[in-house]
Amino acid sequence: MTRVCFLCLAWVVGVLAPTALADVTPDQARQAVERVVGHELRDATVGEATGSYPRFDVLVNLPDGTASYRVDKRTGRVRGYSRPWPIWPGREEGAPPPSVISVDEAEGAAVAEAQRLMGDDFNRLGPRTRSMDPEHDTVQVYWKEVKGGDPPRGGISPDCTVAVSLVDGTVVSFSSRVPEYSEPIPPKVSADEALEVARRHLRDPSAKLTKAAILDQNDRGPGSLDWLLEVLTEPPPPSRVVKPDGTVEEYQVSGAGLHRITVDALTGEVVEDVVPRSAEAIAGAEPEQPAPPASVASVVPSAEPVTNAGGTPAVPVVPLAGAGVVLVLGVGALVVIRRRK
Repeated sequence: MTRVCFLCLAWVVGVLAPTALADVTPDQARQAVERVVGHELRDATVGEATGSYPRFDVLVNLPDGTASYRVDKRTGRVRGYSRPWPIWPGREEGAPPPSVISVDEAEGAAVAEAQRLMGDDFNRLGPRTRSMDPEHDTVQVYWKEVKGGDPPRGGISPDCTVAVSLVDGTVVSFSSRVPEYSEPIPPKVSADEALEVARRHLRDPSAKLTKAAILDQNDRGPGSLDWLLEVLTEPPPPSRVVKPDGTVEEYQVSGAGLHRITVDALTGEVVEDVVPRSAEAIAGAEPEQPAPPASVASVVPSAEPVTNAGGTPAVPVVPLAGAGVVLVLGVGALVVIRRRK
């Protein structure tokens, strides 16, 4: 029995302990950036960022600003960086930017940088596209992820984006994502079941999708699998506003009823519910109307109580500033009348 316990302890120390300590250190993150830039960094600042994909942010001071490098905490590889964008003389006055390289040469530089930093993962990238950023006179080259599996999902293939300045020919930004777990995971929750989960979460059985549900893997970390839903619920009754001429107008809050919900495709749990600030993404949504000045309008409660998603009551906003102005004017009028008497 003692021998068995000793062997178990040895396995824990020899196998699990190195795994737990596999994350790179701040010094190793700085050294990874040094290998990328090709020289020693003496004044670099290393900070740790947590989340689904822990990383180190390495800040390097340059003569024209600060460069930021992102180092994967698990693998120690540089996954992205951004440098100050070159500013040419007369830019603020609208002077046209100089171009030292062509668009094709810029794309070639982007490809070379992606190959240099991604290594063997470069061969797994999908088709390449490019676009121009006329404001900064840069060429951006994209390798978007390739969906796969059954049902198809994103997040299982690498992607990469590189921006090259035509002003001085330098790479000003690089960003890549290489999933650690690329084998497609079979979902245990279907898209229809995920919608029913969202409806129960919102307490609205008639809530509907604004577009097809999206399946994404590794978004919340290696091995995660999620349904991304954009759901529209019945919006709350609008507020009615009395205008100075006595007419009543109804105003609906922009974006009311729209939710972007993430449902775990393995457990069926709602892991995120985001309410966007505007309704521009809703097809056919009514444009937001400007509210009349608070000093000359009053809010009349709707016939039915206004509630937020989930049934919680929404408290109407009363224009206290307008009420204060009216009160002050009324008191001033009374004072004038008493003085005249």
